[in-house]
Amino acid sequence: MTALKCFFLDYVNHLENETSLTLPEITKVFFTFWTKHLDTLRILINNELGHLILKQMNESIPIIYEKFKGHLNEFENHETLKYALAFSTGGHYNMLMEWAKDGAKKEPFEMESILQKALGVHRYL
Repeated sequence: MTALKCFFLDYVNHLENETSLTLPEITKVFFTFWTKHLDTLRILINNELGHLILKQMNESIPIIYEKFKGHLNEFENHETLKYALAFSTGGHYNMLMEWAKDGAKKEPFEMESILQKALGVHRYL
């Protein structure tokens, strides 16, 4: 098992402690997780290996989604789910890279708020 797979197993443990898994809440958990692993994130980015995070996310997120939300049947078909997860994964990855580039100064709740504002989700919560 790769080190990044182990990281994402730890991420799953973080998600298991949550009662609400809306996209904004997932964002907060995601950045809480990476705050705890900031040294590793910086090493990967500084060695131009940040893309490995995206690769692992692309492999892990569909499995994580199925574990936590698969029973909800939120999407009309598998194709829609596939594209929705790709959108969410790419967005979170790029937010992570920007956050790290900015010095990882913002707290996870601030990143959650940024996502809410960017997507207009705050109107629907």
